[in-house]
Amino acid sequence: MSEKENIDTATAIIHCICDKYSLTSKEILSNTRTNRIAHPRMMAMALIRRHTTFSTPKIAEIFRKKDHGTVLYATKRFGHINIMELTNA
Repeated sequence: MSEKENIDTATAIIHCICDKYSLTSKEILSNTRTNRIAHPRMMAMALIRRHTTFSTPKIAEIFRKKDHGTVLYATKRFGHINIMELTNA
């Protein structure tokens, strides 16, 4: 998968999550820790990890996180979520 394909996929996942949970891109990329924003953000991280070749530090960088541990936690917690569940629900 090329870098452009990874970026396009990550962008599409973020937009899909934002639409599903009525968030803006600014909100999902913010440091806000309320459940309304944090859970969809972690879902997006887990889906990006599954559907791209981005490393966990790169995904953390996309979401403006200092540590890739957040991405590892999101993958563990929300790794079971399928992107089709979000688009068909």
